[in-house]
Amino acid sequence: MREFPEYYSGGSPDFSNAEAMPGIKEVLPMLHSTYELYVASNWSGPFADRLPEALEQVKIRHYFRDVFTARDLGVTKPEPRFYREILKRINAQPHEVIMVGDDLLNDVIAAKQAGLFAVLYTTFSPYEMKEGGDAVIYSIQALPKIISDIAQKQK
Repeated sequence: MREFPEYYSGGSPDFSNAEAMPGIKEVLPMLHSTYELYVASNWSGPFADRLPEALEQVKIRHYFRDVFTARDLGVTKPEPRFYREILKRINAQPHEVIMVGDDLLNDVIAAKQAGLFAVLYTTFSPYEMKEGGDAVIYSIQALPKIISDIAQKQK
């Protein structure tokens, strides 16, 4: 979901004008048909429990089996324990999970430290990943192929 500072009026988030990331509504149905999808968010403040509401507002919540926030987990990214706690809750092994995120430290390096596969989504092209992840994508439409490629390597 795209973030805009104006969503926070008087300290309370207002999702009435929230927007989904460009292209995500086309990609999520493809991924959802093959994989279990989860949200792993670093939201930790008093409004972390409203993240599902934000996803509903942009009409993508139903694609995700569950939504995990740092507040729920009791630990924030970039602690690898953040990812280990999610693995425990979804009963998965690290090599079975691919983290996709837009923050090199929090989403990619920390996920790799926890043993997950990790894909960096960035609009800064070209981006040379000197450490960390398994792949870099510059368009969300590239995600299904990258995930399929990583899944094939696991077999």
